[in-house]
Amino acid sequence: MRRRFAAAALALMLAAALLAGCSGSGSSSSFSLRAFIGGSPTTLDPLYAESVPEQTLLLALYENLMRYGPGSDGTMELQTAGAKSYESEQNEDGTVTYTFRLKNAKWSDGTPVTAGDYVYAWRRLADPASASPYASLLSIVSGYKESRSESNMELLQVSAKNDSTLTVQLSGRYDWFLSQVCTSPATVPLRRDVVLHLKDEADSRNANGGGDEKWWSDATLLVTNGPYLVTGQARGGEITLARNERYSAPALAGPDTITLAARRDSDCQLIWPLSENQTAVLEQEGAETVADELHTVLLAFNENSLFGDENLRAAFAAAVDRTAVASAAGLNTRPAAALVPPGVPEDEVSDFRTSAAGAEAVLSAQIEVEGKEELAIGSTDEVESDPAALRRSRAGALLRAAGYSRVTEIGTLTLLHEASAAQTAAAAVLKKQLEDALGVAVECEAKTRAELFSAIRSRSYQLALVQMDPVANDAECFLMDFVSGARNNVCAYENSAYDTLLTIAATAHDAAGRMGCLHDAEDLLLEDGGILPLWTDRTAWQYYGSLAGIGRDSRGFFLLDTAREKNAG
Repeated sequence: MRRRFAAAALALMLAAALLAGCSGSGSSSSFSLRAFIGGSPTTLDPLYAESVPEQTLLLALYENLMRYGPGSDGTMELQTAGAKSYESEQNEDGTVTYTFRLKNAKWSDGTPVTAGDYVYAWRRLADPASASPYASLLSIVSGYKESRSESNMELLQVSAKNDSTLTVQLSGRYDWFLSQVCTSPATVPLRRDVVLHLKDEADSRNANGGGDEKWWSDATLLVTNGPYLVTGQARGGEITLARNERYSAPALAGPDTITLAARRDSDCQLIWPLSENQTAVLEQEGAETVADELHTVLLAFNENSLFGDENLRAAFAAAVDRTAVASAAGLNTRPAAALVPPGVPEDEVSDFRTSAAGAEAVLSAQIEVEGKEELAIGSTDEVESDPAALRRSRAGALLRAAGYSRVTEIGTLTLLHEASAAQTAAAAVLKKQLEDALGVAVECEAKTRAELFSAIRSRSYQLALVQMDPVANDAECFLMDFVSGARNNVCAYENSAYDTLLTIAATAHDAAGRMGCLHDAEDLLLEDGGILPLWTDRTAWQYYGSLAGIGRDSRGFFLLDTAREKNAG
């Protein structure tokens, strides 16, 4: 039961790369790896692990149903892991049932891994009381909405037929279920008895000492089912791992020990992230260790405010120079061609972005106001030769079409953004562009990410810079956030035709037809103008020494257990 992916277009954008670094012993059977991948984890609870160090560590400690690993030809491929095999069945009502037969695996304390461990972990993830940012990974599972609205996780259609058989019913045919949901750090199995026992002990220590320990705080006490165990935690945040002798994959060729450094140092064989300048140099050189980040930063217009007027949204979009905004955000950005960034697969060999025939043209039309001859956009030589003047002319015409003869009628607008260096710089440029082109007054207001999304979800904003981070690497995962009523629908977008396209995509039997619906949905979303995609990002990492085979998932984390010595069998 294996599904092979071409190396150039993995659904996860796994980058198998040569890792150069000093091996611990110089032998082909015993070596160590020291890596810096952004610092120390702040949580080891799969529900909340969002950073690269956290997710990388979790996938070294836990084994999910599926995984990506090196195939016989050296490319990364989707493989069974905790599952020995699986089968899927299309039901008459359009739902799809997956049945997983689990392999005979054991937890690190010798207890068998059971289907109930997956059920517990998935119900815990879906539970609204957990407030996990990855809960929507399970939104494609039948009963998800009902279980959350009624706070009854038994309604989630994930069940254990017996200890070795797990069944999952999906509400439609979701091609990314196996490759994304079943490989995610958020859906790894957990032992309920272990979590509750460790939580009780941590709560007791907190009550006696006034601390704030969590059940996972002492990682050396965790009971896991993956290739490694935590054997040490230094006060400075450094974590050491050693092989889990009970891991049921004796052919594992990874390092005997792994050290996750809290800071960069000269002994590190893997370093991420690199500086903007280093990344720019590697990108110029065409290095394989440069990749697109799985997110897009956009300008969201709250359609429940004065921006319910499409002409006003178009006026503001026409005033924006995306190239200048992207440049202000950093050296490793590029203007967004549409909502879905590069690096998201169309199929096993091509990219959704490069396969999109219309999205970039649609976005250009949104900005350039094509087809609105009645607006009498200026065409003097001065305007045609001056991009800024052209933007002012187009934006002004659209502003008048929206019924605003004087910009003072609009009042002062607030632009919310995250308090990061990139978004702060970009917001300042965006503010100036809007003020210069439209004459409006704009105030920038920095927020934490949590504060920003709180304002967006309560619709208490007008304009917002938002980084859209999908839960999985599939175009559908970017687009499903804009279905009517979706939790992360940042512009309060509602369009029944759009909703229908997403519904058809979820149930389509034909892969080409599914992608056609997703491309049409992206075009429609851009035409309606509730969002203006601004930029995407690139990132890079570096290897030192004599190791090979480390994979980086497009979701950001690294697969350290695939590392091996160069020339080792």
